[in-house]
Amino acid sequence: MRLIMLLFSVTIAAQAVEQEERDRLHEEFSSALTELSQTQQRLSEHPGTAQVVIPPGVPTQIATRRTLAAEWIRRIGTPATDFQVEEAEAFRDGLYSQRGRLDLVVAAVETMATLNERWSGAVGSKELERYRVFVRSAIDQLFQEFATAAEPTIDDELFYRRKQLHEVIMDMVESEEQVTERLTKLPQDAPAVREFRAQRAALRAMAEVGLQAAAPVDDQAFDRQQQILWLLDELVTVAQEREEHLTPRDQPPGTMVLAAITACQTAEEQALRALIAHQRAQMPDDPSWHRQQESLRRARDHRRTMTAVAWEWMSLEDSVRDIRKRVQEQLAELPPARQTESTKRVSGLDAAIADATKSLDQHLRDGKRTEAVRAKNALGLVSRDFEALEQDLVFAHDRLNQENDVQARVGDAAAPAVKKQLDVHWDALVAARTRQRDAERAIWAAELAREFAEVAADEARIAVDLARQEADLAREQLDLQREQLIDAIENPQPKPEGDAKF
Repeated sequence: MRLIMLLFSVTIAAQAVEQEERDRLHEEFSSALTELSQTQQRLSEHPGTAQVVIPPGVPTQIATRRTLAAEWIRRIGTPATDFQVEEAEAFRDGLYSQRGRLDLVVAAVETMATLNERWSGAVGSKELERYRVFVRSAIDQLFQEFATAAEPTIDDELFYRRKQLHEVIMDMVESEEQVTERLTKLPQDAPAVREFRAQRAALRAMAEVGLQAAAPVDDQAFDRQQQILWLLDELVTVAQEREEHLTPRDQPPGTMVLAAITACQTAEEQALRALIAHQRAQMPDDPSWHRQQESLRRARDHRRTMTAVAWEWMSLEDSVRDIRKRVQEQLAELPPARQTESTKRVSGLDAAIADATKSLDQHLRDGKRTEAVRAKNALGLVSRDFEALEQDLVFAHDRLNQENDVQARVGDAAAPAVKKQLDVHWDALVAARTRQRDAERAIWAAELAREFAEVAADEARIAVDLARQEADLAREQLDLQREQLIDAIENPQPKPEGDAKF
């Protein structure tokens, strides 16, 4: 009886394992067929635009494989039907392989379909026609091999690498006119301009050599040269930003904000230079090279944000200067008796501006982002207060003009009584406008507070990431030291011969 129960238990277990295999294979076959269908659908979307004809053998191959897959799914789903799991898995792998080959065709067809749109400025160039020939040749070969179920002869990695080289060249051809126009606005003897031109030429030459060579250029070396070009592009952007922002401005020379911008951009350029030098250095296998690169990137990003705050400062200062000029003009047109309160407000705002700009200048030079943003926001609030003062002065002029008009129309005798009645309404209007102004200022202050909170949160995230990296490094050093100490104890070095104590 025990033997029967044991055999029954073994049978149940075998059936359970078999059903698990069936469920797994059923899911995998269904997934493979879905992916194959999706890829086939993508293939049908672009042949017209790409001017590509799909050989009849391609859909035939897909239909045949789908029919066989459907039969496999039926067998897998029928408990009474037996099959070899290894055979089913081999067919499943074939489905995935077929989908992978079709993916490569689809990528090439999609590329062909978007060539003219993606590089519209290079249509008709020899580089684009060369790329078109490269892609079409790959499509024809891939279609032919797929339709005849032949073994693939195209190396996927080599194809995509050559494709990337073509596209780097196309990007340069496409951007040449824009780059030329951009650089003509800068001093041609500037180091950043010379280096940028030289790096573009070197990268283009490297890509051309890679297309002609039997094997593609070294991925790591090429990618590093691209990184250097992008960093030099950032360096040029810093100079371009300076020209574009300062040339049209009527900024008094020697101002505090100009000096701060110069200091911030100098620091940003130095951070970029350090990152470029690090990229040009020989990259060792030691992870410390990558840690140093990440540290330099953080420094570059930080300096970029400081420069952005400095430019915001200049915009605010321009705005305040213009508003203040209009305020002074309006004050001069008011009767002396009505100037006193507004003049005090101007003095208070001037003092607030002086405090905010002094603080902002110091924090920018110290590289303290959160404090600089706080000071910049304080300056922004003063700017809004100046706008509110300007509106109040416009309102005061309107009230004065209306009082003069009433007096002219009703005469000196009746004017005081009329004025007294109108003052009640004027006071109500003034009170309502004051509440409106205070509410608007509260909104503006809340917006600035939200900006500051976002900056503070971003700085906190950076600090957390940095602390985590330091902790990980400390853990690595700890584990390494522990292994070395244990190894030294477990495997002591033999004493050298000739030692008196040996």
